[in-house]
Amino acid sequence: MNRSRKAARYGSLAEKWAAKRYGLVIERDSWHDARKDERPGDVKAAMNSRDATRFRLWEDQHRRLRREDGFYVFVLYKPVGRGIDVLRSRTVAARSVRVRFGGAGNHPKGNQFKLPPREVFGGG
Repeated sequence: MNRSRKAARYGSLAEKWAAKRYGLVIERDSWHDARKDERPGDVKAAMNSRDATRFRLWEDQHRRLRREDGFYVFVLYKPVGRGIDVLRSRTVAARSVRVRFGGAGNHPKGNQFKLPPREVFGGG
């Protein structure tokens, strides 16, 4: 399985975990993954590794989540066998996430911001 397929698989596992943990209804469309109490939300998963671990946020999606009083669920995990072990998680209102979007090359999702876990969970 290539890296992209693994990332998609782990992301899907993180979404299922977050839905159970936070009482979300999975509702995938082009700009969000779930809803809770009629509010749209997006689950952002990142594998904890020695490399530069980051949550990737997309500009258009972020603007819409802010406009519609949406939220993020950040899930930091490590792979274990064919599953994941969630190390930390947190829900955050999209309006409280401050980002500086930059180019993503010619990525179809547009501009992105790579958010380090320490900015979500605190710590050094």
